[in-house]
Amino acid sequence: MSDAAVPVPGWAESPQVRYFFTWLMSPSGMAEAAAYRAAADDGTEGATRLRATLERLLAERPLSTTDWLRLTGYQFYGEDELYGFLTEVFAHYYEGAARPRLPDPDRWPPAEFWGPPLPGREPPELPELCDQPLPWFGPWYAEYASDRASQRAAVALRPAAVAGRDLAPVLRFETVYGPGEAALGQATARSVRPVGPPAADGAFTFESAVMDAGALAFAVFGPADGVPAAGPRRPGQLVSALEWAAPRPVIDPTTVPLAELGLDVPGVDRRFVHFCAGWLSANASDEFWELGRSFHLAWPDYRATVRTGLRHLVEHRPLDVDRWHDLTGVVFRDAHELSHYLADVRAYLGD
Repeated sequence: MSDAAVPVPGWAESPQVRYFFTWLMSPSGMAEAAAYRAAADDGTEGATRLRATLERLLAERPLSTTDWLRLTGYQFYGEDELYGFLTEVFAHYYEGAARPRLPDPDRWPPAEFWGPPLPGREPPELPELCDQPLPWFGPWYAEYASDRASQRAAVALRPAAVAGRDLAPVLRFETVYGPGEAALGQATARSVRPVGPPAADGAFTFESAVMDAGALAFAVFGPADGVPAAGPRRPGQLVSALEWAAPRPVIDPTTVPLAELGLDVPGVDRRFVHFCAGWLSANASDEFWELGRSFHLAWPDYRATVRTGLRHLVEHRPLDVDRWHDLTGVVFRDAHELSHYLADVRAYLGD
């Protein structure tokens, strides 16, 4: 967006105005916004221009939520929400009110934000098998050992999604926390299925997993509304659907050769393996409807590799149900049931 096209009064003339909106109002820069209050009202020309800019913004409301997303990388879900936040910003800087806080970026978007459902299509459903306990958790129930460990994974996964043009990034713990012992103790995991029959007192025993440098951090994202046609360019242009950790898997989606999965075909790359291990996993099955409503906003090459990979899986069936379970944690009775499910996924994503 050129300076002339930015609908912020004083944008082209004032470096202070540009700094205020592109950095201090961004999710990354908000932590410094409170310390800037004195400079915003110190009587200098830049401070005077900034106050006038905020007053005009609140009076005229020229900024759309898409404009704000492009300036700051943060998605508001309506202009009332955006200008309510700017009212709090003005009150903080000039009326002594408490520091404003951005709404939770992972809050649930309102129904109207996603638009109407895709006509004639429902999200694909995993089979209901009596011997498949808690399929939404997968074979392991894992949790981060602390908020700090969870936040470090989240901070690493979102930029990885943008850099890799990947809506289901997967990172090894050694990438997030460092090699060797640095990765130990960052998360814990136990099996969802009990090991053996219950004890005399009725208690079950569960298997514990080692969460070491080879453990994985997963996330699945959807593009936010208003992203460019070329796809998301900043972390703030992604809506987080789910994040989770898992022990070192039977099939590591970050390293398994495509040929080993029968996916070494033109048009398919590593991101499709991540898509299967992430978006088509037992963990993310309840969130898949979100991808159906925003998949058309993803990077064109990402959409192409997902569609090519799904077509190849349906038409050639290179993965049997055991290998699919090793990759995704989902149990299917037979190859026909798996192929039928993948065909539903293709249809839901518009292929």
